[in-house]
Amino acid sequence: GAPSLAPIVVLTPPINFTTNPLQTNNTFVLNGANGQMSFTATQQGASTLTMKTREFRNNTEIGSIMRDIQVQVLPCSSIAPTLDTVTIGGGDFNGGKVYGCVNEALNFCFDVKSTDTGAILLAEDNLVTAIPGASMVYTNMRTDSIRGCFSWTPGTANIGNHSFLVIIKDSTCKPPGILLQYAKVIDLVIWGPTKASPDTSICNGEPAFLGVTGGAGYVWSVI
Repeated sequence: GAPSLAPIVVLTPPINFTTNPLQTNNTFVLNGANGQMSFTATQQGASTLTMKTREFRNNTEIGSIMRDIQVQVLPCSSIAPTLDTVTIGGGDFNGGKVYGCVNEALNFCFDVKSTDTGAILLAEDNLVTAIPGASMVYTNMRTDSIRGCFSWTPGTANIGNHSFLVIIKDSTCKPPGILLQYAKVIDLVIWGPTKASPDTSICNGEPAFLGVTGGAGYVWSVI
């Protein structure tokens, strides 16, 4: 007889490259600025993600590279920790980014916490290569709550966008006995010096433009 055809498997939700390249219930997010991926897998098994990074110079693509990443989804009983950024001085935390000013000390701390009181958390980062000159101090390592405190005084050459990676490991090794690892990218924006418009002569009753560059959150007042 004729060979039987394999049944067509309809996945819900359907696979798509943007929010569901593997079964994540459309939770997959790719940050194009720093390359970080985040998702919550909803189906056990092996999947493969292919990432393509393109390089542009003067708005012209000059090259690209592709890499395959195999994702193994296993049943785990460990609880993923959370990372919250808390600014404590010399900067501002807004919209998921830390803002600081050139030639001013930027200091902030973030807390890595797990709802599992038996968690044994460890943290490390790539500051040595990502932001040379910056420092990080971690406290309460190997507990269910770690605090990391960042310190840096950016110079004129550091004006612009920066980012670094914090890797969090939970070594409780609950069944199936896997050392779980989580990655979090922290984005920084360094503002240049604040400069206001120069003094100018105006006519009575005529409007005048007042402008400022560098920094943010300006407050204007009459003196």
